[in-house]
Amino acid sequence: MLLPSFIARLPYFGTKWLEDKWVDTIRKQNIKLVLAEYGPVGVHWLRVCKRAGIPLLVYFHGFDATRADVLSQYQLKYKELFDYASSIFVVSKPMKKKLFEWGAPDPKLVLNPCGVDLNLFKYHERSSTEHIVLSIGRFANTKRPDLVIKAFAKVLETIPNAILRMGGAGELLADCKRQVEQLQLTDRIHFLGVLTPMQVSQEMEMAQVFVQHSMTTTDGETEGTPVAIMEAGACGVPVVSTLHAGIPEIVEDGITGYLVAEGDVDGMASYITKLLLDAQLSKEMGLAAMKRITEHFSLDKNIRILTEQIEKHLKPE
Repeated sequence: MLLPSFIARLPYFGTKWLEDKWVDTIRKQNIKLVLAEYGPVGVHWLRVCKRAGIPLLVYFHGFDATRADVLSQYQLKYKELFDYASSIFVVSKPMKKKLFEWGAPDPKLVLNPCGVDLNLFKYHERSSTEHIVLSIGRFANTKRPDLVIKAFAKVLETIPNAILRMGGAGELLADCKRQVEQLQLTDRIHFLGVLTPMQVSQEMEMAQVFVQHSMTTTDGETEGTPVAIMEAGACGVPVVSTLHAGIPEIVEDGITGYLVAEGDVDGMASYITKLLLDAQLSKEMGLAAMKRITEHFSLDKNIRILTEQIEKHLKPE
Protein backbone atom coordinates (compact mmCIF):
# COMPACT_ATOMS: atom_id res chain seq x y z
CA MET A 1 0.00 0.00 0.00
CA LEU A 2 1.39 3.42 -0.96
CA LEU A 3 0.79 6.30 1.40
CA PRO A 4 -0.63 9.59 0.07
CA SER A 5 1.86 12.21 -1.02
CA PHE A 6 0.27 15.00 1.01
CA ILE A 7 2.51 13.89 3.85
CA ALA A 8 4.99 16.16 2.07
CA ARG A 9 3.42 18.94 4.13
CA LEU A 10 4.57 17.29 7.35
CA PRO A 11 7.46 19.69 8.11
CA TYR A 12 5.17 22.69 7.66
CA PHE A 13 2.78 21.27 10.27
CA GLY A 14 5.88 21.09 12.44
CA THR A 15 4.49 18.60 14.93
CA LYS A 16 5.90 15.37 16.27
CA TRP A 17 2.27 14.43 16.89
CA LEU A 18 1.62 14.12 13.15
CA GLU A 19 4.75 12.06 12.63
CA ASP A 20 3.66 9.79 15.50
CA LYS A 21 0.25 9.38 13.87
CA TRP A 22 1.76 8.25 10.56
CA VAL A 23 4.10 5.80 12.26
CA ASP A 24 1.11 4.42 14.17
CA THR A 25 -0.93 4.18 10.95
CA ILE A 26 1.85 2.28 9.19
CA ARG A 27 2.00 -0.26 11.99
CA LYS A 28 -1.76 -0.67 12.37
CA GLN A 29 -2.32 -0.99 8.62
CA ASN A 30 0.63 -3.37 8.28
CA ILE A 31 2.17 -1.18 5.58
CA LYS A 32 5.40 -2.77 4.37
CA LEU A 33 6.99 -0.15 2.12
CA VAL A 34 6.62 3.45 0.97
CA LEU A 35 7.19 4.70 -2.58
CA ALA A 36 7.68 8.47 -2.55
CA GLU A 37 7.13 10.36 -5.80
CA TYR A 38 9.66 13.22 -6.06
CA GLY A 39 12.77 13.80 -3.99
CA PRO A 40 11.32 16.31 -1.49
CA VAL A 41 8.48 13.92 -0.68
CA GLY A 42 11.07 11.24 0.02
CA VAL A 43 12.85 13.61 2.42
CA HIS A 44 9.60 14.23 4.30
CA TRP A 45 8.88 10.50 4.61
CA LEU A 46 12.38 9.65 5.75
CA ARG A 47 11.90 10.00 9.53
CA VAL A 48 8.56 8.22 9.40
CA CYS A 49 9.98 5.22 7.51
CA LYS A 50 13.04 5.06 9.74
CA ARG A 51 10.92 5.02 12.88
CA ALA A 52 8.51 2.47 11.40
CA GLY A 53 11.43 0.32 10.22
CA ILE A 54 10.17 -0.09 6.66
CA PRO A 55 11.88 0.41 3.27
CA LEU A 56 11.58 3.72 1.43
CA LEU A 57 11.82 3.95 -2.35
CA VAL A 58 11.98 7.39 -3.98
CA TYR A 59 11.28 8.47 -7.57
CA PHE A 60 13.00 11.60 -8.97
CA HIS A 61 11.31 13.16 -12.00
CA GLY A 62 12.90 16.49 -12.98
CA PHE A 63 12.49 19.71 -11.01
CA ASP A 64 13.42 17.85 -7.81
CA ALA A 65 16.94 17.27 -9.16
CA THR A 66 17.48 20.52 -11.03
CA ARG A 67 15.58 23.60 -9.83
CA ALA A 68 17.74 25.96 -7.79
CA ASP A 69 15.22 26.80 -5.03
CA VAL A 70 14.43 23.10 -4.51
CA LEU A 71 18.10 22.15 -4.35
CA SER A 72 18.93 24.95 -1.92
CA GLN A 73 16.33 23.54 0.44
CA TYR A 74 16.81 19.80 -0.07
CA GLN A 75 20.20 18.90 -1.54
CA LEU A 76 21.89 18.39 1.83
CA LYS A 77 18.88 16.45 3.06
CA TYR A 78 19.10 14.24 -0.03
CA LYS A 79 22.35 12.77 1.32
CA GLU A 80 20.51 11.25 4.28
CA LEU A 81 17.75 10.12 1.94
CA PHE A 82 20.28 8.40 -0.34
CA ASP A 83 21.77 6.57 2.64
CA TYR A 84 18.44 5.16 3.79
CA ALA A 85 16.47 4.66 0.56
CA SER A 86 16.43 1.13 -0.77
CA SER A 87 16.02 2.21 -4.42
CA ILE A 88 16.29 5.61 -6.09
CA PHE A 89 14.45 5.81 -9.41
CA VAL A 90 15.54 8.31 -12.07
CA VAL A 91 13.99 9.04 -15.45
CA SER A 92 17.09 9.89 -17.49
CA LYS A 93 20.81 9.20 -17.73
CA PRO A 94 21.79 12.83 -16.99
CA MET A 95 19.71 12.69 -13.81
CA LYS A 96 21.32 9.41 -12.79
CA LYS A 97 24.78 10.94 -13.27
CA LYS A 98 23.82 14.02 -11.24
CA LEU A 99 22.44 12.06 -8.28
CA PHE A 100 25.49 9.79 -8.31
CA GLU A 101 27.75 12.84 -8.10
CA TRP A 102 25.72 14.02 -5.10
CA GLY A 103 26.37 10.76 -3.29
CA ALA A 104 23.62 8.38 -4.32
CA PRO A 105 25.19 4.86 -4.41
CA ASP A 106 25.25 3.51 -7.95
CA PRO A 107 23.67 0.13 -7.01
CA LYS A 108 20.63 1.97 -5.65
CA LEU A 109 20.09 4.11 -8.76
CA VAL A 110 17.51 2.61 -11.10
CA LEU A 111 16.95 4.14 -14.54
CA ASN A 112 13.22 3.87 -15.19
CA PRO A 113 11.61 6.50 -17.45
CA CYS A 114 7.86 6.84 -17.28
CA GLY A 115 6.30 4.77 -20.06
CA VAL A 116 3.53 4.89 -22.63
CA ASP A 117 0.24 3.01 -22.52
CA LEU A 118 0.56 1.17 -25.82
CA ASN A 119 -3.07 0.11 -25.68
CA LEU A 120 -4.11 3.74 -26.00
CA PHE A 121 -1.27 5.25 -28.03
CA LYS A 122 -1.04 3.13 -31.18
CA TYR A 123 0.48 3.52 -34.62
CA HIS A 124 -1.80 5.09 -37.22
CA GLU A 125 -1.32 5.76 -40.88
CA ARG A 126 -1.63 9.50 -41.43
CA SER A 127 -4.88 9.97 -43.33
CA SER A 128 -5.18 13.77 -43.17
CA THR A 129 -3.95 15.78 -46.15
CA GLU A 130 -3.53 18.84 -43.93
CA HIS A 131 -0.10 19.86 -42.67
CA ILE A 132 -0.80 19.52 -38.95
CA VAL A 133 1.83 20.16 -36.30
CA LEU A 134 1.02 19.15 -32.73
CA SER A 135 2.38 20.34 -29.38
CA ILE A 136 1.03 18.92 -26.10
CA GLY A 137 2.26 19.91 -22.66
CA ARG A 138 2.26 22.44 -19.86
CA PHE A 139 2.61 26.05 -20.92
CA ALA A 140 5.68 26.41 -18.72
CA ASN A 141 9.23 27.73 -19.00
CA THR A 142 10.71 24.23 -19.25
CA LYS A 143 8.74 23.65 -22.48
CA ARG A 144 8.95 27.17 -24.00
CA PRO A 145 5.73 27.12 -26.01
CA ASP A 146 6.50 30.67 -27.14
CA LEU A 147 9.49 29.33 -29.08
CA VAL A 148 7.31 26.65 -30.65
CA ILE A 149 5.06 29.46 -31.88
CA LYS A 150 8.03 31.44 -33.22
CA ALA A 151 9.33 28.39 -35.07
CA PHE A 152 5.91 27.66 -36.54
CA ALA A 153 5.54 31.25 -37.74
CA LYS A 154 8.69 30.64 -39.80
CA VAL A 155 7.22 27.37 -41.13
CA LEU A 156 4.24 29.34 -42.45
CA GLU A 157 6.56 31.36 -44.67
CA THR A 158 7.06 28.17 -46.72
CA ILE A 159 3.83 26.28 -45.96
CA PRO A 160 1.13 28.94 -45.44
CA ASN A 161 -1.68 26.40 -44.99
CA ALA A 162 -0.01 24.54 -42.10
CA ILE A 163 -1.79 24.33 -38.74
CA LEU A 164 -0.33 24.21 -35.22
CA ARG A 165 -2.52 22.63 -32.55
CA MET A 166 -1.40 23.24 -28.96
CA GLY A 167 -2.88 21.33 -26.04
CA GLY A 168 -2.39 22.04 -22.36
CA ALA A 169 -2.57 24.81 -19.78
CA GLY A 170 -0.16 26.68 -17.55
CA GLU A 171 1.25 30.03 -16.54
CA LEU A 172 2.41 30.95 -20.06
CA LEU A 173 -0.88 30.22 -21.81
CA ALA A 174 -2.24 33.78 -21.70
CA ASP A 175 1.07 35.19 -22.98
CA CYS A 176 1.12 32.66 -25.82
CA LYS A 177 -2.42 33.57 -26.85
CA ARG A 178 -1.42 37.24 -26.96
CA GLN A 179 1.66 36.30 -28.98
CA VAL A 180 -0.50 34.52 -31.57
CA GLU A 181 -2.87 37.48 -31.76
CA GLN A 182 0.03 39.90 -32.28
CA LEU A 183 1.37 37.68 -35.07
CA GLN A 184 -2.15 37.57 -36.56
CA LEU A 185 -2.05 33.79 -36.66
CA THR A 186 -5.26 32.91 -34.82
CA ASP A 187 -6.50 31.04 -37.90
CA ARG A 188 -3.30 28.95 -38.06
CA ILE A 189 -2.61 28.25 -34.36
CA HIS A 190 -5.33 26.58 -32.31
CA PHE A 191 -5.33 26.29 -28.50
CA LEU A 192 -7.03 23.08 -27.39
CA GLY A 193 -7.00 23.42 -23.61
CA VAL A 194 -6.42 20.51 -21.26
CA LEU A 195 -6.96 17.18 -23.03
CA THR A 196 -7.76 13.71 -21.75
CA PRO A 197 -5.36 10.90 -22.72
CA MET A 198 -7.94 9.69 -25.25
CA GLN A 199 -8.15 13.16 -26.79
CA VAL A 200 -4.35 13.35 -26.97
CA SER A 201 -4.33 10.02 -28.78
CA GLN A 202 -6.91 11.33 -31.26
CA GLU A 203 -4.82 14.44 -31.88
CA MET A 204 -1.78 12.24 -32.54
CA GLU A 205 -3.74 10.40 -35.25
CA MET A 206 -4.03 13.61 -37.27
CA ALA A 207 -0.58 15.09 -36.69
CA GLN A 208 2.31 14.87 -39.12
CA VAL A 209 4.88 16.28 -36.71
CA PHE A 210 5.09 16.60 -32.92
CA VAL A 211 7.05 19.55 -31.55
CA GLN A 212 8.42 20.38 -28.10
CA HIS A 213 11.04 23.04 -27.38
CA SER A 214 12.27 21.98 -23.95
CA MET A 215 14.83 24.31 -22.35
CA THR A 216 16.74 24.71 -19.12
CA THR A 217 15.19 27.59 -17.15
CA THR A 218 17.11 30.46 -15.60
CA ASP A 219 16.92 28.73 -12.21
CA GLY A 220 18.33 25.49 -13.62
CA GLU A 221 15.13 23.46 -13.90
CA THR A 222 15.03 20.83 -16.64
CA GLU A 223 12.64 18.21 -17.88
CA GLY A 224 13.03 14.55 -17.04
CA THR A 225 12.05 12.31 -19.96
CA PRO A 226 8.84 13.82 -21.41
CA VAL A 227 5.98 11.36 -21.78
CA ALA A 228 4.24 13.34 -24.54
CA ILE A 229 7.27 12.79 -26.79
CA MET A 230 7.05 9.05 -26.09
CA GLU A 231 3.32 9.08 -26.87
CA ALA A 232 3.95 10.80 -30.20
CA GLY A 233 6.54 8.20 -31.13
CA ALA A 234 4.23 5.35 -30.16
CA CYS A 235 1.62 6.76 -32.54
CA GLY A 236 4.14 7.00 -35.38
CA VAL A 237 4.55 10.78 -35.27
CA PRO A 238 8.13 12.00 -35.84
CA VAL A 239 9.33 14.45 -33.20
CA VAL A 240 11.20 17.73 -33.53
CA SER A 241 12.61 18.71 -30.15
CA THR A 242 15.75 19.83 -28.35
CA LEU A 243 18.99 18.35 -27.05
CA HIS A 244 17.70 18.54 -23.50
CA ALA A 245 17.71 16.24 -20.45
CA GLY A 246 16.42 12.77 -21.35
CA ILE A 247 14.98 13.68 -24.76
CA PRO A 248 17.99 12.32 -26.75
CA GLU A 249 17.33 8.96 -25.06
CA ILE A 250 13.87 8.88 -26.68
CA VAL A 251 14.45 10.61 -30.01
CA GLU A 252 17.22 9.25 -32.21
CA ASP A 253 18.31 12.31 -34.14
CA GLY A 254 17.85 11.78 -37.87
CA ILE A 255 16.15 8.41 -37.36
CA THR A 256 12.96 8.90 -35.32
CA GLY A 257 12.94 12.69 -35.50
CA TYR A 258 15.24 15.69 -35.25
CA LEU A 259 16.90 17.45 -32.31
CA VAL A 260 18.19 21.01 -32.23
CA ALA A 261 20.08 23.02 -29.64
CA GLU A 262 18.03 24.76 -26.97
CA GLY A 263 16.85 28.09 -28.36
CA ASP A 264 17.47 27.18 -32.02
CA VAL A 265 14.17 28.42 -33.45
CA ASP A 266 15.44 28.50 -37.04
CA GLY A 267 16.67 24.92 -36.88
CA MET A 268 13.38 23.76 -35.39
CA ALA A 269 11.42 25.54 -38.13
CA SER A 270 13.62 24.00 -40.82
CA TYR A 271 13.07 20.44 -39.59
CA ILE A 272 9.33 20.91 -39.15
CA THR A 273 9.13 22.21 -42.71
CA LYS A 274 11.22 19.30 -44.00
CA LEU A 275 8.93 16.71 -42.43
CA LEU A 276 5.73 18.43 -43.54
CA LEU A 277 6.93 18.55 -47.14
CA ASP A 278 8.23 14.96 -47.26
CA ALA A 279 5.44 12.54 -46.39
CA GLN A 280 7.60 9.49 -47.07
CA LEU A 281 10.35 10.69 -44.72
CA SER A 282 7.75 11.48 -42.08
CA LYS A 283 6.29 7.98 -42.41
CA GLU A 284 9.69 6.28 -42.21
CA MET A 285 10.69 8.24 -39.12
CA GLY A 286 7.28 7.61 -37.55
CA LEU A 287 7.63 3.85 -38.02
CA ALA A 288 11.12 3.93 -36.51
CA ALA A 289 9.80 5.96 -33.57
CA MET A 290 6.96 3.51 -32.99
CA LYS A 291 9.41 0.59 -32.92
CA ARG A 292 11.75 2.38 -30.51
CA ILE A 293 9.00 3.35 -28.07
CA THR A 294 7.45 -0.12 -28.17
CA GLU A 295 10.77 -1.79 -27.40
CA HIS A 296 12.15 0.61 -24.79
CA PHE A 297 9.53 2.98 -23.34
CA SER A 298 6.31 1.09 -22.69
CA LEU A 299 4.26 1.55 -19.54
CA ASP A 300 4.44 -2.22 -19.04
CA LYS A 301 8.24 -2.03 -18.85
CA ASN A 302 8.08 0.90 -16.43
CA ILE A 303 5.69 -0.98 -14.14
CA ARG A 304 7.72 -4.19 -14.40
CA ILE A 305 10.91 -2.47 -13.22
CA LEU A 306 9.01 -0.70 -10.45
CA THR A 307 7.38 -3.94 -9.31
CA GLU A 308 10.69 -5.82 -9.34
CA GLN A 309 12.26 -3.23 -7.05
CA ILE A 310 9.29 -3.18 -4.68
CA GLU A 311 9.26 -6.97 -4.40
CA LYS A 312 13.04 -7.01 -3.93
CA HIS A 313 12.84 -4.78 -0.87
CA LEU A 314 9.70 -6.11 0.79
CA LYS A 315 10.63 -7.82 4.01
CA PRO A 316 9.43 -11.43 4.34
CA GLU A 317 6.55 -12.09 6.72
